[in-house]
Amino acid sequence: MRLGWAGAVLMSACALLAAPARAETVKPGGKVPDLGLTGLDGKSVPLDALLKGDDGKARPAVLVVWCSTCPSCRMAEDRIAAFAGKYKDRAAVCFLDANLGETPEKAKAALAKKKLEMPVLFDAAGASVNAFGLSCTTTALVIDGSGVLRYHGRFDQNDNRYAEDALTAVLDGKDVAVATTAEAGCGIVRDASKPHAHGAHAPAEAKPADAKPAEAKPSEAKPSEAKKE
Repeated sequence: MRLGWAGAVLMSACALLAAPARAETVKPGGKVPDLGLTGLDGKSVPLDALLKGDDGKARPAVLVVWCSTCPSCRMAEDRIAAFAGKYKDRAAVCFLDANLGETPEKAKAALAKKKLEMPVLFDAAGASVNAFGLSCTTTALVIDGSGVLRYHGRFDQNDNRYAEDALTAVLDGKDVAVATTAEAGCGIVRDASKPHAHGAHAPAEAKPADAKPAEAKPSEAKPSEAKKE
């Protein structure tokens, strides 16, 4: 049976409508969905609970991508832990472990070796990788108390304290001057056949955000793009 060009167009349109929509990654200014995270004790840690302090009031959160086997994490985790201690009364600062095959036992052993006390949130399903288009460890995500992503990029670089600058801006009710920077670190492992790719993404020049928190827009650098050296 010949459908002719009109029939072919109709069938193509129906196929497009039936295909599942591809979710876009969350960029600065976008609302962060619940990521299905769990803690070291195996219990669920909903995003809304993370964004509430002991007093029940809203607080920001900083998630830094980390794992027990990554050399980049070993180099940065002391600075991240010091940062967490500095802001422990004003924000939730946690390691986010999205690597395939990670366990609480492996994470605890890595922390104990460096004598670090840091909360670790596990993303076994890789929801955060998909939600933010994450590629590398030591990537920081700063989320304000209303659940809006305000910064996505490397934790720091030389004298640039990107994550801390973003957090202090959020705490002070100000715009985040630099909302995105290039990711740089070990590649996140979601495929058991592909080990870490160290230094997978070279740093790129940070670019300022051009919008206010209430109607924030991502800066020109896209977190999920491959970065050029």
